[in-house]
Amino acid sequence: MSNSNYDIAIIGGGASGLAAAISAKRQNNSLSVAIFEANQRVGKKLLTTGNGRCNLGNAGNLSGRYHGDTAFAERVLNKFTTSNTIDFFNSIGIECIELEEEKLYPMCLQANGVVDQLRFAADEIGVETLIEHRVQKIEHKGNSFIIYVNGTTYTAKKVIIATGGVAAPKSGSKGDGYTFLTNFGHSKTTTRPAIVQVITKTDLTKALAGIKVEGEISLTTKKGSRTEKGEILFTEYGLSGPPVLQISRMVAECGQGDISIDLLPDIDFTEVFSILKRRKDILKNRTTDQLLLGFLNKRVGEVVIKSAGISLSTPIAELKEKDLKDITAKIKNFKMTATGTKGFDNAQVTAGGISTKDFNADTLESKLIKGLYATGELLDVDGDCGGFNLQWAWATGYVAGISAAE
Repeated sequence: MSNSNYDIAIIGGGASGLAAAISAKRQNNSLSVAIFEANQRVGKKLLTTGNGRCNLGNAGNLSGRYHGDTAFAERVLNKFTTSNTIDFFNSIGIECIELEEEKLYPMCLQANGVVDQLRFAADEIGVETLIEHRVQKIEHKGNSFIIYVNGTTYTAKKVIIATGGVAAPKSGSKGDGYTFLTNFGHSKTTTRPAIVQVITKTDLTKALAGIKVEGEISLTTKKGSRTEKGEILFTEYGLSGPPVLQISRMVAECGQGDISIDLLPDIDFTEVFSILKRRKDILKNRTTDQLLLGFLNKRVGEVVIKSAGISLSTPIAELKEKDLKDITAKIKNFKMTATGTKGFDNAQVTAGGISTKDFNADTLESKLIKGLYATGELLDVDGDCGGFNLQWAWATGYVAGISAAE
């Protein structure tokens, strides 16, 4: 049977909420701490991170990997570093390993193992978890908060809002936290999907759907440009893959942008052109559909040649130097137009959110309402793909939990 009065109530049992609960109880075990979770279990969104392997954080330099209020983010992240994340997970029975691009994972490479250990750790130290308890309203009266859940009221001396943003709504992210905090006088910035697939205007991607290439993608918008390297996936609607997810935030912000893909980023224009001239001599008795066969993916090569305005049935011997330069230019600068993203339903993260100006970066306590805290994706801070957003979740959860317990 649950209590109805708590010292600390945490609204949301995701990454930052679980970190907050564990940190608060560890700071002061005599306090009553409860998590109010709308889903049938805690950590639902965590189960999908890192393609089910749970990319816990990143061992690389965190500087420059966050957006929104970056100065605020830096202050929080300095209080709970990647090293602290590793120590925290070791303390609950999760061994961490560093894999590609300095990404941190649990050694088991199973997100459900991480969620279970977080859940067990919270239970073990006396955190009360109230599942299927979606909070409808929170009021502040005197020195207490009143929490309304399906006709039942609970009270708490302090409240930590850890409900997340609006990305991946199937995981339970409905934007409730925005309502709670704006009702208390906090302001909200424009929200946009981030770490999400990009929709393109051209038919080129449709012709290449299902093909992956190791390339370099550059996006240019009215607000700037960004270049990322890695595995790019062509799809029916446009583009996906890690480097695409990294640039997607800018596409969502501007609505569109010009994309250029270098299909052979490790070879410069001159060398590619030289290779094509040599291939012309070797394959001179064949047709152009075979010019790039064995050099690029077959379908990619054919699309490159056609986009250079050359028929695949043209004898290779008839190709002029200009034709080879045009093909080289397409390989090094395969252009298309981004027209949007696949939206919040497919996004991993929400960019934008509750303004940080009315929160204390050292405690994450509201400057407007004493005893009210906010964490994670709910705030106007988001990170790049690669474990940076979970690092933000752990850091904000820890800071808020410790501060509320003190």
